[in-house]
Amino acid sequence: MSLDRRSAIVGAAAVMAKTRAASAQTPPTPSVDQALKFVAVEDLAPLAAKALGPGPYAFLAGGHTDEWTLRENREAFHHFAIEPHYLAGNPPTPDTKTTILGSQLAAPIMTAPVGGQGLFHTRADLATAEGTKAAGHLMIASTASTATLEQIAAASGPKWFQLYLPDDRGVATSLLQRAKAAGYTAVTFTIDTLGAGNSDELQRSGFASQAALQAAAARVTAGAPGAGAPRGTSKRNLGWDDVEFIQKASGLPVLLKGVLSPTLAKQAIQRGCAGVQVSNHGGRQMDGVHATIDVLGPIAEAVAGKGVIVMDSGIRRGSDIFKALALGADCVAIGRAAMYALALGGAQGVRSVHEKLRDELIATMRASGAASIKAIDRSFVSKA
Repeated sequence: MSLDRRSAIVGAAAVMAKTRAASAQTPPTPSVDQALKFVAVEDLAPLAAKALGPGPYAFLAGGHTDEWTLRENREAFHHFAIEPHYLAGNPPTPDTKTTILGSQLAAPIMTAPVGGQGLFHTRADLATAEGTKAAGHLMIASTASTATLEQIAAASGPKWFQLYLPDDRGVATSLLQRAKAAGYTAVTFTIDTLGAGNSDELQRSGFASQAALQAAAARVTAGAPGAGAPRGTSKRNLGWDDVEFIQKASGLPVLLKGVLSPTLAKQAIQRGCAGVQVSNHGGRQMDGVHATIDVLGPIAEAVAGKGVIVMDSGIRRGSDIFKALALGADCVAIGRAAMYALALGGAQGVRSVHEKLRDELIATMRASGAASIKAIDRSFVSKA
């Protein structure tokens, strides 16, 4: 073995030892409940990193392999410029209210489904649900949630259920029927997760995420309705027959989450889906796929108003939301932004980040001449 090769290996081992030691010093899971004061949502990330420690933060913030898609989800918003409509004679306060599949929202903002929230706050999804409800927005609960579906439902306002389809259809049917009985009004079926995401930083941290997730779930769900109900292993060979099964088993509107092409979006509508969620899983599942804002416009053209369009991945500013709406989205969903706020402020923190984004959206609408959410269309945005 060459000296250079040996030195590289020794250096890599030293880095690994250092990161493993750091993860062993992970701070206690945050439990604070407080409103947050901040200038920009991005300001919360380094504060959350400090509060969570390297392991849990890598679990939350990391992306797949080289993280190109993770970065592009933010950078691609700069591919589009806002085209203001001046002298529109609008009232001074734009109207952000909207209705999505029967749910009335204060603004077209949802909390995206995020698994393992017990790593970020002691009250996990319950605090997220309460904060989202207080903001007047909609919660999408994850199959991989720390709390049970029933616990989250009791803490939520408007709510949808995100499904990782169990391989056992009996387990899947039970899960979907529980969601419907608990008051969830739609199912978002995730189609882009056929295995665990591969975050290099999480691997380097040495953080025992599965053990930590199990401990958090046991703590949060002890004695709760739905505790211990089987989730089963996720089905890997997904097909259109699975979509039909979910529609029948749930009796609820079904949206496909993970749509990145106009062809798939059109097929979803043709097969009776209520809509699509334009998503690349926040860059967590596959690196090298398009940023969602780049494919949103063509997907909206393919859907042609025949279904709901939700967009996630990379939302950090009210102007991001405005651009997404102009390109055809009916609503956006925020994931990491809400989780940073959860770690730093619990339910009140989640409410703070939702309201900050709504305030920025209002400011963008006022400056651009959009009087209401319905007024925002493609004429308000162009290629930069």
